[in-house]
Amino acid sequence: MIQIDFHDQAAVPAELDAALRRAALAVPPHAGDLAGVLTRAQARRRRRAVAWGGTVAAVAVAGVLAAPAALPEPSPPAADPPVLAVDEPAQRLLLDGAFYLAHPGEVPQAPEGSAWEMYQYYRRQPGVSGVLGTLAEVRPGGEVVELDLGGLGVDGFHRVLPLPEGRLVGLGYLAPTPGGESADGPCFEGVTLRLLVIEADRTVSDARDVPCESSLLAADADTAYLARDHAKLVAHDLATGTEQILLESSEVLGQRPAAAPVSFAAGHLVRVDSTTVPGECPYGGETVLMSVTVVRVPGGETAEYPLDPEGCFERAQRVRVSPDGAYAAIAFDRVPRDGDPRDLQAVVVDLSTGEVLAETMISSPVDPEAGRTVAGMAWDDDHTVRVAWYREPDDEVVWLPEVVEVSAFTVP
Repeated sequence: MIQIDFHDQAAVPAELDAALRRAALAVPPHAGDLAGVLTRAQARRRRRAVAWGGTVAAVAVAGVLAAPAALPEPSPPAADPPVLAVDEPAQRLLLDGAFYLAHPGEVPQAPEGSAWEMYQYYRRQPGVSGVLGTLAEVRPGGEVVELDLGGLGVDGFHRVLPLPEGRLVGLGYLAPTPGGESADGPCFEGVTLRLLVIEADRTVSDARDVPCESSLLAADADTAYLARDHAKLVAHDLATGTEQILLESSEVLGQRPAAAPVSFAAGHLVRVDSTTVPGECPYGGETVLMSVTVVRVPGGETAEYPLDPEGCFERAQRVRVSPDGAYAAIAFDRVPRDGDPRDLQAVVVDLSTGEVLAETMISSPVDPEAGRTVAGMAWDDDHTVRVAWYREPDDEVVWLPEVVEVSAFTVP
């Protein structure tokens, strides 16, 4: 399969690029997941030594499994998602990620319409595989609630995070209008970045432009935390727009979450690095081990904790700091040193000592070539973690909210 960089607009067929942008209008990409997909695809090519011809198109969306046309029709998404209840967990579990389409030959022209309409179209195209859907939330009881973020005055979202009482905060963007009088914004390629506070009824209560090189890292009831200029941690007051620099410079923010997942909560900034070391796994891949870096905010005191290697391949997909800042939950891929099938694991690390307090298997072992992707992770309280994940499709197009699986575990 040929991998295409979707930051390189010249690499994407114009018709498909336009259709995917329309369908992904309100969907926040999460960089880490697409990087994981590409990494696993490259690993599969090395192991199989099979050449694929195809096209990959990035769509920041969420969805559910369906096979080609032989499967019964899934139910369409609700036109008006319900307002979320206020009796919610400490951290709400949103499904996000960078999802994709793959086709072994010529890409069929996508129809105009919603992501759901695109899904209905692509699931019938021979040889097409990938993931489509919309931003969604998994409630504590398991219900998946789709979140419609269209018509909010932006062309799309880089990321959306939950706030209490059903609210959301999103870092949106306004793309330049070709030929328009105000075609050029201040950021890369004329884009304008805008931070929006979205109420439970999907109306916007506040919208402010933010400086370029800003990314939305975390949020609580009153504050959005922005990483800026790949170094600073900035607290942005959602009511007034006032900003305070919490960290003037931190190497933890020097890498994008695509390369190393990052989380911030309760004064603890955490990054999980996956580093290649000498040696090979039994199936021929590289040895990759994890370490955790913790920065205390404010102050900037830093500690680094290498995790004891139990596998020969351990690559972090997600990290989430607990509401009280005491722990971090990490979801990661692992291939044991004895060559047993790969599995998806989660650990909880004490951020004051680096001790691993809990470890659990999220999905059962699978062949090392098979993939599992984490679409979201959240703490229900200071001791209970939920992980949303799905099986990467091989020969079908999936609609994530109907196939996502949720695993829960507790810290002793």
